[in-house]
Amino acid sequence: MAQSGVKMEIEMAALLNASNDNFRSIVSKFVTWIEYRQAYSALNQLSDHTLRDIGLHRSQIRGYVLERLDAKNSNDEKAA
Repeated sequence: MAQSGVKMEIEMAALLNASNDNFRSIVSKFVTWIEYRQAYSALNQLSDHTLRDIGLHRSQIRGYVLERLDAKNSNDEKAA
């Protein structure tokens, strides 16, 4: 009977750990989405002249923001 209780505790711990990992993943993706929307919106509000000054065309905003967030997330993963 005692072994059964220990086995159940181990299984519950594994389940909670997996749930925490899933929750962290969902929260991380949500935060990344918010960061994307903020950066995209901020750049999209700039004039064409200002975008040109920083070396971007309006059609490049999406790719630029995605590239920067991908680099940031890669650095965050290496630090963890």
